[in-house]
Amino acid sequence: MYEQVRNWVRNEAKQRKLKTHELRFTQRQIREATGLSHTWVQAMLRLLVDYEYVELVHGGGARSKAYYALRKDEGILGADLSMIPSPQTMAALTCAEKHKLATGH
Repeated sequence: MYEQVRNWVRNEAKQRKLKTHELRFTQRQIREATGLSHTWVQAMLRLLVDYEYVELVHGGGARSKAYYALRKDEGILGADLSMIPSPQTMAALTCAEKHKLATGH
């Protein structure tokens, strides 16, 4: 989804004669640009904010529309994803947690 958002932002910013980090966008605009569901866009934007690819620049509180912006115009393939555990690591952590719960240790 990040690359879809990034491509849309780049095109929209160019049309409006803005830099990519200057363009503000809403969840609705992303849903319309990507065709993805509300729930998926909402969840993925949270992750993109957490991983600092997108920032919440305004709103998002009770009854307030949230506006987002790209932090940088950089592809995700060049990003340092080392902080994201591998599937094997996640499986091992899950197994260890289940064992702790089952044994009480």
